[in-house]
Amino acid sequence: SLTKIVYSLAMIAVESSFTTRIADELIATANLLCCNVSQSESSIKVCALASTFPTCVCTDTADAQGDEVTVHLLCGGGVTYQCVAAGAIAPGVPVYTAPSGKVQVLPTSAGTYYFLGYSLSTAAANNSPVRCVLGIPQKIIIEAQP
Repeated sequence: SLTKIVYSLAMIAVESSFTTRIADELIATANLLCCNVSQSESSIKVCALASTFPTCVCTDTADAQGDEVTVHLLCGGGVTYQCVAAGAIAPGVPVYTAPSGKVQVLPTSAGTYYFLGYSLSTAAANNSPVRCVLGIPQKIIIEAQP
């Protein structure tokens, strides 16, 4: 069942939803949506565009690049989870169900999958650990291309 899939992925809580990150830029206003900086797991910047995937709300201000700030991760349960990756995953990208109870980036093969949340850390390859924020699974169907 869907419940079994989610709990098999969520092996152990590893981080509270309130944590610290490093500002990659001046953040003059508190409580702005922020995103991971490129491949970094610990650096954040303000989401400049509405299409940018947010990972947290920065509850602090940063006077300069490199300042440590408090953030609230965008997760409904208040914790993050250690999952197992089905392949390479960058931080700050959406994760979906994969075979064998693993998580993966947006699948390209036709089929039914579930959007689970997003990654907070890097997974180098298949069977690598990846820290994730998980929410309520949302069914997606990828149709075969003609």
